[in-house]
Amino acid sequence: MIVVFFTQFWSRSIIRRPARRALAILLLCSSLPVLYAGDIVNLRDKDYYGLGPHCDYLLDTGGALSISDVSSEPFTPAFTPSGDETLNFGYTSAALWLRVTLQDRSDHGHWALEVDNFDDVRVYLPDSHGGFREERFGRKTVQTNVLRRSGYSYVQLPCATDHPVTVFLRYHHQDTMLVHLSVVDMQAVLNTNQKELFYGVYFGSIAVMVLYNLLLFFLLRDTSYVFYVLYIVNMFFIQIVFSGIILDLMPPGSFFSADMVETVVIALALAFYLQFVRKFLISGLISPRIDRLLFVVSLAAAAHLPTIFFLPFPIRTLSLSLLFLVSIGLCFTVVIICLRKRYTPVYFFIASWFVLIAGVLAFVFRNINMLPNTFLTDNAMQMGSSLEAILLAFGLANRIHILQREKELAYEWSRLNQRKAEKLERDYRRLFETAPLGIALFDPEGNYLETNISYRRMYELEREELSGKNLFDTVYHEERREIEREQWKNMVSRSQPGISSFERTNLTASGNRINVRYFLNRTVNELGEPLGVLCCVEDITDLKKALHKLTDTIKEKDILLKEVHHRVKNNLQIIISLFRIKSREISDPAVEEILESTAGRIRTIANLHNRIYLSPDVAHVEADAFIRSTVKQTLSAFHFPDEKLEVNYDITPC
Repeated sequence: MIVVFFTQFWSRSIIRRPARRALAILLLCSSLPVLYAGDIVNLRDKDYYGLGPHCDYLLDTGGALSISDVSSEPFTPAFTPSGDETLNFGYTSAALWLRVTLQDRSDHGHWALEVDNFDDVRVYLPDSHGGFREERFGRKTVQTNVLRRSGYSYVQLPCATDHPVTVFLRYHHQDTMLVHLSVVDMQAVLNTNQKELFYGVYFGSIAVMVLYNLLLFFLLRDTSYVFYVLYIVNMFFIQIVFSGIILDLMPPGSFFSADMVETVVIALALAFYLQFVRKFLISGLISPRIDRLLFVVSLAAAAHLPTIFFLPFPIRTLSLSLLFLVSIGLCFTVVIICLRKRYTPVYFFIASWFVLIAGVLAFVFRNINMLPNTFLTDNAMQMGSSLEAILLAFGLANRIHILQREKELAYEWSRLNQRKAEKLERDYRRLFETAPLGIALFDPEGNYLETNISYRRMYELEREELSGKNLFDTVYHEERREIEREQWKNMVSRSQPGISSFERTNLTASGNRINVRYFLNRTVNELGEPLGVLCCVEDITDLKKALHKLTDTIKEKDILLKEVHHRVKNNLQIIISLFRIKSREISDPAVEEILESTAGRIRTIANLHNRIYLSPDVAHVEADAFIRSTVKQTLSAFHFPDEKLEVNYDITPC
């Protein structure tokens, strides 16, 4: 599609008449008899005579010449022999005069000039008074005795004569001046439907593809089908423009000119084509950067629509041609990437390029007289674009096949994963329901979402009783509900993740008090927003009772042990007193010293039992306090005065 527009611009504006004329003259001089200005075209039994090589032309730059001027003797040398089958003058605002001499040597005399439909066409036929009769037609004029068909107009020539007649034609057009002039058998034109049949098949195939792909779009909701439809519709209008049929369809005096319509359909075709390439070749997945460039170029093409009102046609065409070149590079890059990634639909895309380019080249070579005028060359553009559309349709069908296969694989994969998910769900449900701890799921407000059997058994509730209920309205004392609700909100709204653990006294459905330990952890989404709370609850009522009983037992035993130590200390004190009494009855200093030393040892043991009795822990005694107390008692027993004795302590705490 991109190549066709650029080639059209190239063939209409860059290949100029002088170069082609020189080439044609060189070829004719080497192999064919020379045709010169004023050649007489003898009309015999053929149905078609091309007049291009037999025409003389004159460019009227000012557009002021009349038929009396150009038919006069002084203007005869001003005409130039064309020598070409097709006369290509590119973009010109000058009026073009053609002169051709005909002689009817047939028996029927049903001849007509086949003339391109330009803005203003005037045919001057000789009359019986030695002057010329004017037949005026074209898109901007009102026509009378002119037949229009397939982009051409047919002007009836005079009946058979015994002498040659010279016919003048004047063309004026605001577009490319690409002239095909011929004489045809009018009866054959009226009787043949070949051209009409071809265009009928072409337009019918376009209509079928449009309806078919629109149906696929409504079924699959794939926008690539919409862009494909819009593209081929604009290609259809491009064929109407390039074939000249647009001039038949546009009434005289229309606000829009043919060149404006040409810019619109080319710009839209390019924009929709690039959008179709983006979707068809999935450029957004294989190369996001190229995809963005394709989108920008498509927007730039669509931006040419308002330029038809203020930019000249050559500038608009040149701008679109530059966009075509950029588009070719981008599309070629995407194709290479698709080939490297082995994306199958790209082969249909490449094939559509080749057939379209082949049709364009055949059309261009026919225009520059390098190929003969045949049914194939005359309709190469239409056939190339039709084959391109068909191949792209096959590519879309292949894409559907790939998507269907991927869908089947995805379906099979989803079935396998669904079975795994169902197994995981069953395992999760089994673990959830059989867990010894009570488990509950809450939303951020504390409403129940799910509970397991242990949780419901703990609070003597059924699943239906918890449905739609709130944690704080079911298990907490009324006076604690607001406090607990505030603590819940603080836990849910905190930013730091982690498990919260605490103990509470709750109520069962029958009003019994139970001691429970909560383990809470909030769940969040990918943005860190709280989704809910997972709660594990352990009934520690029996554990609390056992702990209280054990604590009471320990306290009782501590009291008993302390009492034992106290009584041992008292008994040792009695023994020490007995030693003292006995030492008073003994006069031997050695024995008295022994008794006193033994009493000191017993006093140390009694001091230890006293320290154990005074200590909060019956299993440990601070060494520092014990040693200081023992030393003080010893000094007191030996009657050492404090002012005469200094004791230094260096005791490591133990």
